[in-house]
Amino acid sequence: MLRSAVKQKHASPLGQGRSRPAALHSAPLLTLAAGFVPAALASFAAARFVGMATGVEDIPRVVRCCLAGLAFVVAIVVDIRAVFRGAHCSAGLSRQTRKAYLDAHGLLLGPFMWGLDTGLAFTTVRVSAATWGLFVAAILTLTPSWCGIAYGLAFSASVYLVTVIPAWRSQSPDPEPMWLLHQLMHLRRLMQEFCIAVLLVAVTVCCVAAAGTL
Repeated sequence: MLRSAVKQKHASPLGQGRSRPAALHSAPLLTLAAGFVPAALASFAAARFVGMATGVEDIPRVVRCCLAGLAFVVAIVVDIRAVFRGAHCSAGLSRQTRKAYLDAHGLLLGPFMWGLDTGLAFTTVRVSAATWGLFVAAILTLTPSWCGIAYGLAFSASVYLVTVIPAWRSQSPDPEPMWLLHQLMHLRRLMQEFCIAVLLVAVTVCCVAAAGTL
């Protein structure tokens, strides 16, 4: 969806058409980030608030670290299963954000609403179960309230890299070139494997933190 919006604003690599200012190239992505980051912040801050409101913070830290480590181990198992099946994460909703947002609300409000929806993290399909592990850690009050900002900025930066930077590579009139879709499908497995590595680090950190509280 956003790839189409951004690509329409780029000049042809052969110089056909008129070039637009760089700010316009990135406008849909900036409004996406403007929706995604606060939604992610609210989502993970709410998870931490639930933990604080229900007294989870009173549970000994060693127990909470062990529970978070267990959640990350489960996430690793889910991700390994997804890699072997060549599929997305099986945990959570299979729903995707509606592409109709762009058609119904335009190139600025549409991506903003897309970001609000996706930024909540639990409303759409996940590539990795790492998100769910992070939610558990937030409920256990082991993450800061602002961890959603880091989550949102990392996502926004990734979308920018795969959407804007390679725009000149395709000379196809199709605004959604197939090479990009194939590349993203290839990157899905790579990102799942990367997330498994990150989850292994998270398990290690939880073990070290638990041992340090004994």
